Amino acid sequence: MESFQDQCKDVIIVGAGLAGLYAAYALRDKDIIVLEQKTNAGGRVLTREKMGVSYEIGAVFAIEPTSLPIGIAPPPLIEEYGMIGVCSKGRTWFGESVVECLEKIDFRNNEIEEITAFVNGCAYDIFDLSPSSYELLNAFFQLIHPGEIGEYIPQRRLDAFQVFQMGHYETGNGALIAGLIEGISSRLRCGVRVLSIDDQGRNVVVTVNEGGQITHLSAKAVICSIPAHEASRVIARAESPSRLFLDGIRYGTGSLCVLAIPGNLIPEFSYIATPDLATSTVVRQKTAVDGLVLLYFYFMGIKSVPVRKFHAKEMVKIALQTLDALGFGNFRGEQIKFADHHHWDMISPIISEESYGAWDIEKIHPSQRVFLAGDYTHVDSHHLMPYGMSAAISSGKRAAEQVQHLL
Repeated sequence: MESFQDQCKDVIIVGAGLAGLYAAYALRDKDIIVLEQKTNAGGRVLTREKMGVSYEIGAVFAIEPTSLPIGIAPPPLIEEYGMIGVCSKGRTWFGESVVECLEKIDFRNNEIEEITAFVNGCAYDIFDLSPSSYELLNAFFQLIHPGEIGEYIPQRRLDAFQVFQMGHYETGNGALIAGLIEGISSRLRCGVRVLSIDDQGRNVVVTVNEGGQITHLSAKAVICSIPAHEASRVIARAESPSRLFLDGIRYGTGSLCVLAIPGNLIPEFSYIATPDLATSTVVRQKTAVDGLVLLYFYFMGIKSVPVRKFHAKEMVKIALQTLDALGFGNFRGEQIKFADHHHWDMISPIISEESYGAWDIEKIHPSQRVFLAGDYTHVDSHHLMPYGMSAAISSGKRAAEQVQHLL
């Protein structure tokens, strides 16, 4: 393996998640190197394959094709259509919208009226809702967010009413990660732990541990695309606004279990919120293999805590109990073609008022030659959604443009 000590690179990119890989792809005509602590790149984009079926253990939504750089084409898309639902009071209720689902539940004390007022913007304070209304909206909210709905900025709370399209690629989002990696060739180094990033004025010194060997690298610029608390730990001379921002970011946790089963065993639907069950949401997806469907059982935020140390057998048991509670009958173990699960310590940032209420671009520019990337750094004042693959791609693109300007 070629040594990179004593070489001054144009750019060192720390972190090979989607943001870091996109930035590297955009800067591939420069002298760059990408450092990743894990043994594989992709971050929270993690696609696996069994029995000819590709499935997501991380980011489940299809990456928006218009976000991809020129030269990387998306795989064939499997579109999903179906009703959404909510399991409440011992039954599963379906509808075309969240409000339609909720209207079918036997509410008391004018709860549907207060929910309707909330979605229409007449009552922005989520804490004015009754406890049961809050829990129902929180269940739909946690389809994409791991925190409690009350922790988020007011404009994000309305995500509880959005109906999401669950389209996905035949070969998964991992195929696009592979395309980005192919574009940067041998300049990706996995298994390298970054110990510090020190902007010394004329260049940046990055100290790394690779297989027990400590090495000092230098570059004209560094893009740091690792989670906030890790970035705060390794960046030696971050300016105050950036340091406070990094230290203030909180991440939600999440777990999931995936089952592959014959499609004729379960009715068609898109996803079901499950506020009364151990799970947060159940998602159904078609596959490229005839007759097989995937069921994703998500445990978000607080609900992920009891299952974090569970192994496959225990996760499958909860999944089967969930299906029984949804009214889909008793499944037998031999009907499951395969199962998988994963636990995430940091599934996404909590978009709170404390972290994102007052924004300044200097928060993502720790020093003259160090730039931050990653979904949590993507802040658009018109649509504050610093989370997800589109946000990660946009942040990598922005960081690459900033570095280009510096160089």
